Amino acid sequence: GMRMVPINMEIPKGLLKVHGQCLIERTIEQLHEAGVTDIKIVVGFLMEQYEYLIDKYGVELIYNPEYMTKNNLTSLSYADKYIHNTYIIPCDVWCKDNPYSKTELYSWYMVSDKMSDQSSIRVTRDLQLAKADEYLGVRMIGISYIEGKVAQELGAAVKKMSSESSYTNAFWEDALFALKTRINARIVPDSDTVEINTYEQLREFDN
Repeated sequence: GMRMVPINMEIPKGLLKVHGQCLIERTIEQLHEAGVTDIKIVVGFLMEQYEYLIDKYGVELIYNPEYMTKNNLTSLSYADKYIHNTYIIPCDVWCKDNPYSKTELYSWYMVSDKMSDQSSIRVTRDLQLAKADEYLGVRMIGISYIEGKVAQELGAAVKKMSSESSYTNAFWEDALFALKTRINARIVPDSDTVEINTYEQLREFDN
């Protein structure tokens, strides 16, 4: 969130308004439209600002006391017992169309059809995701659906890795791509999602 200075000094990134709608409310409402209402939100910075969502949408807040010193692998570890037939969604992704469904047939991770020199993830011929040696892969969006064997393996990996100091700065995807079980790629057009990482990106998308 530090890349959003000065905006996020008073407002956590998930509560930023983009095109007149709060980022996290847009996600919650898209989930509700798909019939998904059991929603947990891991909070840390300015957590009290998220409390209104409990009454408005019936969500549950999970507090991560380590949010200042660790990355989102640790955030997910505080909700690891809920990884079962579960969407994992970052708060800073704006989706043009609703990507969620009442029924999912398999585990997947969403990627863009655009290449990025910030990613080392590639899509194999059978549409599964794999780590590459070089940094020129598909853009990782961060939205995922996890079920079955993948859910069991991911929950265990997140719990183990988050307890090790070498993973202090790790993203939760580091646990996902460390699994023996491959995960399917859900490829979407690059224009369908926008990740709000910096003040400049927000201003470019919604001046």
